[in-house]
Amino acid sequence: MPTYDYECADCKHQEEIFQKFAEKELDICPSCNKSSFRRVILEPPLAFIKGDPTSVGQLADRNTKKMGKYELEDKCRADNMETHKKNKEASTLRNKINKMTTTQKKKYIEKGE
Repeated sequence: MPTYDYECADCKHQEEIFQKFAEKELDICPSCNKSSFRRVILEPPLAFIKGDPTSVGQLADRNTKKMGKYELEDKCRADNMETHKKNKEASTLRNKINKMTTTQKKKYIEKGE
């Protein structure tokens, strides 16, 4: 038997109820006895897809797995170059800020100059 989550729109009472598929949906709240008791989806069901990849991310993962040794090395090298470039720019900026006087640092923080 499936478990359904219900919530009252008036008193916000929540309850899990076991029901057969053939049973009618409940509408009377057991807490406040009003007819505002509704079935809600608190946790979406998990779904697994078998077969060929269908999304761009799945296709990219599959293509990466199929890459050859040299292609993977080139990809890793390119990724590391971008990281190295960003680190170098940050280091240069840090050195520039460290060489500033207190007044220059204050001006740089306030105005970005």
